[in-house]
Amino acid sequence: MFNILKDVTYCLLLSAAEAAKRLKIIETDTKDKLVPKLRIESRRKYLEKRKEDKVAELEADILDDEYLFDENM
Repeated sequence: MFNILKDVTYCLLLSAAEAAKRLKIIETDTKDKLVPKLRIESRRKYLEKRKEDKVAELEADILDDEYLFDENM
């Protein structure tokens, strides 16, 4: 009886180890596919925000230049 329990326990441990190994492979594969997509999405959001900031900065520069170089004063 002890040998049967020992064999069953060994099989369960082996199955758990195999399942963990498969899960790690799936997670790695998913991560490898997901990370590039997330980078692209992050880059697009960054560029959109940067564009808005740059436009606001340039508008402020124009207002400064108009004030500083106003010939009607």
